[in-house]
Order: sequence, then C-alpha cells, then structure tokens
Amino acid sequence: MAKVIDLNSDVGESFAAYKLGMDEEVLKYITSANIA
Repeated sequence: MAKVIDLNSDVGESFAAYKLGMDEEVLKYITSANIA
C-alpha cells in the first residue's frame, strides 16, 4: 500500500509593506495551504 503525506502550510501572512516568509517558493512543495 502506498503512503500519502499531505504537506500543509500557512501562507499569506504578509501585510502592507511587511514581507514575511517566501510564500511563492513554498508553494512548489506543498500539497495544501491555509491562506490568511
């Protein structure tokens, strides 16, 4: 039986002039996202 792993991430936490994290880079590797 094949094992399945869901790689989840919180993205969209940046606001206004503040850039937090590298959401664009992370999206290449995750399979689901929580978008704020």
